[in-house]
Amino acid sequence: MLKKLVFFLLIAAALTALPIWPLGTEATRPHSQKELGHVLPELKAKTLDGKELTLPLKNGKATLLGVAFSTKAEQDLKGWLQPIYDAFLAKHEGVFEAGNFDGNVYLVAMMPGAGALVTKGIRDKAAKNIDADLKPHLLLTTQESSTIAKALNVTDKSRPYFAVLDTAGHIKSVVSGAYNEAKMDQLSDNVSAAE
Repeated sequence: MLKKLVFFLLIAAALTALPIWPLGTEATRPHSQKELGHVLPELKAKTLDGKELTLPLKNGKATLLGVAFSTKAEQDLKGWLQPIYDAFLAKHEGVFEAGNFDGNVYLVAMMPGAGALVTKGIRDKAAKNIDADLKPHLLLTTQESSTIAKALNVTDKSRPYFAVLDTAGHIKSVVSGAYNEAKMDQLSDNVSAAE
């Protein structure tokens, strides 16, 4: 329980350092198949434990990628954290818990324009308050966000976006906005299909 609380606090702290973006309107239509299927553009980030990553990973595993483009995404992202943790990161044991996700899970805070010292300060502060098993899943980047936003068909940077990538890094589905069970079911189904 303490891990989950610290996980929430870490994401909140990282998101409060994000720049404010002009708001658009949230997409009311789902992503069409025409907009999906391309490979996620290269995203360079650093985990809270200091490891540099370049996404998409091509390690033969599907990836669930959550991206926050602004501080406005914080409230909606908080609603997703517990379900994502429970479904994809928590260690489950027992006969009825055989569906553990054997893939990559990353939550990325986009911080374009932030200096290296600012980012390091946020990373260091957050790393002190989180257990080692969660640090590899939380990423910060100062990379310019427009190519990632375009690939995910972002229409409202005040909302978090969750993409499912197949084993080769192709974007298979995108879910955005506030958490609800129907969206979580869709995300879980798409993750299962991508594995």
